[in-house]
Amino acid sequence: MELKLLFPETDVHGIGDPFGNIIFIAEDFTILDFINQDLDQLIETVAVLIEKPIYIIKIGSTDLYYFRRIKSNTILVHCRFMNLEWKAIKMIRDPDPEYIFSLLKRGRLFTSFD
Repeated sequence: MELKLLFPETDVHGIGDPFGNIIFIAEDFTILDFINQDLDQLIETVAVLIEKPIYIIKIGSTDLYYFRRIKSNTILVHCRFMNLEWKAIKMIRDPDPEYIFSLLKRGRLFTSFD
């Protein structure tokens, strides 16, 4: 199941990641495999994931993938550099291992952000 949320960009504050990037939630942020949460909880989940990920996969200079286990789910947030800023564009619950492997083949894995 896919859910597109429309956020007015001016109402969303940036979220700082371990690299010092400021991430904004895109206007058409997409949630794949919907997590049964209200909008505030979803934004909080995205913020926690970006601020304190367990893993980050960086692909080139345009794509960052943040991973973290929350309760019984692995959550991935995909961010892309566009229009001169980082945007969170997609969240996936329990991504397919083959999808993660394809990301790892194209990018670089970062861990240990303390």
